[in-house]
Amino acid sequence: MPTSKVYIWLRNHGLTPAFVVFLIALIGLPFFLFSALKQHAENEAIRHARSLSGVITIVRSYYAANVAGRLLQSDARAIMSENYHRIPGAIPIPATLSIELGDAIRRRAGDGSFMFHFVSDAPFKNRVRPPLDNFQADALRAFRRGEGQDEQWRLETDSTGGQRMRLAIPVRMESACVSCHNAHPDSTVTNWKVGDVRGIQDVSVDLSLAGQAVDSWILSLYLVFFAGSCLVALREYQRGNSSLRRLNAAMVASRLELVAKSETLQGTVDELRTTTTALDKAPFMIIICDSAGTDMPVRYVNEAFQSQTGYLATEVLGRPLRFLHGPDTDPDTVQEVRGFMRGHVKFETDILSYRRNGTAFWSHVIGFPSLNSQGALLHYVVCLTDRPAA
Repeated sequence: MPTSKVYIWLRNHGLTPAFVVFLIALIGLPFFLFSALKQHAENEAIRHARSLSGVITIVRSYYAANVAGRLLQSDARAIMSENYHRIPGAIPIPATLSIELGDAIRRRAGDGSFMFHFVSDAPFKNRVRPPLDNFQADALRAFRRGEGQDEQWRLETDSTGGQRMRLAIPVRMESACVSCHNAHPDSTVTNWKVGDVRGIQDVSVDLSLAGQAVDSWILSLYLVFFAGSCLVALREYQRGNSSLRRLNAAMVASRLELVAKSETLQGTVDELRTTTTALDKAPFMIIICDSAGTDMPVRYVNEAFQSQTGYLATEVLGRPLRFLHGPDTDPDTVQEVRGFMRGHVKFETDILSYRRNGTAFWSHVIGFPSLNSQGALLHYVVCLTDRPAA
C-alpha cells in the first residue's frame, strides 16, 4: 500500500503518527520487560557468584598465609594434609579447605540454587576428582594464556531445562602453596612458581526468572493495571474521535459543494426525468426508485452507475437498493436511509457500498422525492458522488 494511502487510512481511523508510536510502545512493553527482567536476573546471578567466590578466595588466602604459612615457618608439629581427617591432629591444606568448604556450602543450600567447585587439572595422585567439564577446561586455558580479565562466565541450560550462571576465577599459587606443592610426594607438578594458575573456583548460581517475577509482583500488578487502563483509554479515544470526524464531515458537506449539488439536483429533477440522455451521461451515479411497494425497487440506473458498480441495468431493475450493501455497511445508516425514503423525505449521508465484484467504495448519497403537481410521490431519486475528503 503506498505511503500516502497508509497515512490516509490511519487518519480516517483516528490514528495520528504520535498515537501509532504510542501503540507500538505499548505492544512492545511486555517484550521489553521480559528482556529487562532476564538481564537483571543474569546481572544479579553474576554479582552473587562474584561475592561468594570472593569470600571463599579470602578464606583460602587467609588460611594459606596465617595458618598454613605460619605452620610451615615454625617448628610446630601440626601436620597439613589433604587427608587430614585420617591423621590425628592434622589440618587441611588450603586447597582441601576450599574443596570441603564448597561441599559444605552446597549441602547447606540444599536446593541446588548455589554450587561451588574447586578444581584443577593437576590434582594430587591419591585424590579422586571428576574430570573438568568444558566450561572449566576452557576457563583454565584462558587464565593460563592471560586472556582477558581474571574471570570467565557463561549462561548455561541444565538437564532440567533451567538456566544457571557460572563464574570461574583463577586460583593462583601463593608462596606457602608453592612450598607445599613442590615438596609434596603426591604432587603431580613440582615446579610451581608464585602466581601460577593451579586451578579455578567454579561458582554456579541458579537463574530463576520465575522467582524474579514473584519478587516483583507489585510491579507486575501495576503493569497489568497500566496496560488495561491504556486499552480502555485508547478505545474511548477512538470512539470520540470517530464521532467528531463524522460530525465534522457532515458539517463541511452541508456547508460546501454538496449543498449546492443537492439544490441543483432537486430544482432540475422534473427536466431530468424527461431528458434520458442527460441522466445517462451524468458524471455521477443516479438511481431512480419506484414509489410502488415498501422496498421501492430500482426503476432506472444511469451509465455512471453501471460503470462504477459493474452491474448492468438488466441485473438491478426491480431489485431493492440493499443489493449494494455488504458486510461492513453500517446497518444504522441503512435503517436511517430507509426511514427517509419511506417518509418521502430528503436526506444526504455517507455510506459504504459494494460493487458487483465485491470491492467496497465510499460515496456521498443525496436522496430526494420526485413529486407531481399535487404533491404525490412519483419516484425517489438517489444520487451518489465521491465522498469528499475530511
